[in-house]
Amino acid sequence: MISTLIASFLGSVGGYFLKRGTKKDTLLNFDIGLGLGIYGVCALLLIFSLKHKDLIVIFPITSTTYLWTQIIARKYLNENINRYKIAGILLILMGVILIQI
Repeated sequence: MISTLIASFLGSVGGYFLKRGTKKDTLLNFDIGLGLGIYGVCALLLIFSLKHKDLIVIFPITSTTYLWTQIIARKYLNENINRYKIAGILLILMGVILIQI
């Protein structure tokens, strides 16, 4: 499950670099390449996780990507987080916990 949480976090980091890459003049740039590479590592970690646990356990954990994305978007892209987004993330986290029981 740790590898799934790491993959979830890396998915958010990959998304951040893709977003950063879209602000450049050319579509093929270092940030886009880095984002795609990080997504590849994320996929490999998920494959590893799926080898050891059931799909119905692993994939709900990947929804923690929303949490990581909010943190990264707020810190590095200065995007707004409102109470509805926070409530949604809390509901997602509660769902992940309940599924693990």
